[in-house]
Amino acid sequence: MVKFSRLDEFKKRYTLEQRSKEASKLMNKYADRVAVIVTTQDGMSPLEKRKYLVPRDNTLGQLMHVIRKHLKVQQKNALWFSTDSNYIPPMSQTMVQIHKEYVDEDGLLYLKINEENTFG
Repeated sequence: MVKFSRLDEFKKRYTLEQRSKEASKLMNKYADRVAVIVTTQDGMSPLEKRKYLVPRDNTLGQLMHVIRKHLKVQQKNALWFSTDSNYIPPMSQTMVQIHKEYVDEDGLLYLKINEENTFG
Protein backbone atom coordinates (compact mmCIF):
# COMPACT_ATOMS: atom_id res chain seq x y z
CA MET A 1 0.00 0.00 0.00
CA VAL A 2 1.25 3.48 -0.87
CA LYS A 3 1.76 5.99 1.94
CA PHE A 4 0.59 9.57 1.45
CA SER A 5 2.73 11.57 3.83
CA ARG A 6 2.20 14.84 1.95
CA LEU A 7 -1.45 14.89 2.97
CA ASP A 8 -0.46 14.25 6.55
CA GLU A 9 2.01 17.14 6.34
CA PHE A 10 -0.74 19.49 5.16
CA LYS A 11 -3.10 18.46 7.96
CA LYS A 12 -0.31 18.69 10.54
CA ARG A 13 0.79 22.12 9.33
CA TYR A 14 -2.68 23.60 9.82
CA THR A 15 -5.02 22.86 12.69
CA LEU A 16 -8.57 21.67 12.11
CA GLU A 17 -9.80 25.11 13.15
CA GLN A 18 -7.51 26.87 10.65
CA ARG A 19 -8.53 24.53 7.83
CA SER A 20 -12.24 24.88 8.68
CA LYS A 21 -11.97 28.66 8.75
CA GLU A 22 -10.21 28.69 5.37
CA ALA A 23 -12.82 26.35 3.85
CA SER A 24 -15.66 28.48 5.18
CA LYS A 25 -14.08 31.65 3.80
CA LEU A 26 -13.59 30.05 0.39
CA MET A 27 -17.15 28.66 0.27
CA ASN A 28 -18.60 32.08 1.08
CA LYS A 29 -16.46 33.92 -1.43
CA TYR A 30 -16.65 31.30 -4.22
CA ALA A 31 -20.04 29.61 -3.81
CA ASP A 32 -19.91 28.24 -7.37
CA ARG A 33 -16.64 26.37 -6.73
CA VAL A 34 -15.35 23.44 -4.70
CA ALA A 35 -12.17 23.81 -2.64
CA VAL A 36 -9.87 20.85 -3.32
CA ILE A 37 -6.52 19.96 -1.81
CA VAL A 38 -4.52 17.79 -4.21
CA THR A 39 -1.50 15.77 -3.10
CA THR A 40 0.70 13.28 -4.92
CA GLN A 41 1.76 9.84 -3.81
CA ASP A 42 5.27 9.37 -2.45
CA GLY A 43 7.80 9.07 -5.25
CA MET A 44 6.00 11.49 -7.56
CA SER A 45 7.17 15.02 -8.09
CA PRO A 46 5.14 17.32 -5.81
CA LEU A 47 2.77 19.88 -7.25
CA GLU A 48 3.79 23.52 -6.96
CA LYS A 49 0.19 24.36 -6.16
CA ARG A 50 -1.97 22.05 -4.06
CA LYS A 51 -5.09 24.16 -3.45
CA TYR A 52 -7.58 24.37 -6.30
CA LEU A 53 -10.94 26.09 -6.65
CA VAL A 54 -12.77 23.95 -9.17
CA PRO A 55 -16.13 24.88 -10.72
CA ARG A 56 -18.84 22.71 -9.15
CA ASP A 57 -20.04 21.32 -12.48
CA ASN A 58 -16.57 20.36 -13.76
CA THR A 59 -15.85 16.67 -13.93
CA LEU A 60 -12.95 14.96 -12.25
CA GLY A 61 -11.53 14.34 -15.72
CA GLN A 62 -11.38 18.08 -16.35
CA LEU A 63 -9.46 18.57 -13.10
CA MET A 64 -7.09 15.74 -14.11
CA HIS A 65 -6.40 17.53 -17.40
CA VAL A 66 -5.39 20.69 -15.51
CA ILE A 67 -3.28 18.81 -12.98
CA ARG A 68 -1.52 16.68 -15.60
CA LYS A 69 -0.18 19.86 -17.23
CA HIS A 70 1.54 20.81 -13.96
CA LEU A 71 3.02 17.40 -13.22
CA LYS A 72 6.22 16.15 -14.77
CA VAL A 73 5.02 12.66 -15.75
CA GLN A 74 5.55 10.71 -18.91
CA GLN A 75 2.58 10.05 -21.21
CA LYS A 76 2.94 6.30 -20.64
CA ASN A 77 2.09 6.71 -16.96
CA ALA A 78 -1.53 6.40 -15.93
CA LEU A 79 -2.83 8.85 -13.34
CA TRP A 80 -5.94 8.60 -11.21
CA PHE A 81 -7.41 10.27 -8.16
CA SER A 82 -8.41 8.66 -4.91
CA THR A 83 -10.10 10.09 -1.84
CA ASP A 84 -9.00 9.87 1.81
CA SER A 85 -11.00 6.65 2.10
CA ASN A 86 -9.14 5.21 -0.93
CA TYR A 87 -12.23 5.41 -3.13
CA ILE A 88 -11.44 5.95 -6.82
CA PRO A 89 -14.20 8.17 -8.21
CA PRO A 90 -15.10 7.92 -11.90
CA MET A 91 -13.61 10.62 -14.11
CA SER A 92 -17.11 11.52 -15.31
CA GLN A 93 -18.35 12.39 -11.82
CA THR A 94 -18.80 16.10 -11.10
CA MET A 95 -16.82 17.82 -8.40
CA VAL A 96 -19.94 18.73 -6.44
CA GLN A 97 -20.98 15.06 -6.32
CA ILE A 98 -17.56 14.00 -5.07
CA HIS A 99 -17.50 16.88 -2.58
CA LYS A 100 -20.90 15.92 -1.13
CA GLU A 101 -19.79 12.33 -0.53
CA TYR A 102 -16.16 12.70 0.49
CA VAL A 103 -15.72 16.13 2.06
CA ASP A 104 -13.47 16.11 5.13
CA GLU A 105 -14.64 17.33 8.52
CA ASP A 106 -12.89 20.66 7.83
CA GLY A 107 -15.01 21.30 4.72
CA LEU A 108 -12.25 20.66 2.18
CA LEU A 109 -12.10 17.86 -0.36
CA TYR A 110 -8.80 15.96 -0.30
CA LEU A 111 -7.74 14.08 -3.42
CA LYS A 112 -4.56 12.11 -3.97
CA ILE A 113 -2.98 11.56 -7.36
CA ASN A 114 -1.72 8.04 -7.95
CA GLU A 115 0.59 6.99 -10.75
CA GLU A 116 1.25 3.67 -12.47
CA ASN A 117 3.53 2.82 -15.36
CA THR A 118 1.16 1.23 -17.87
CA PHE A 119 3.71 -0.02 -20.42
CA GLY A 120 6.07 -2.00 -18.24
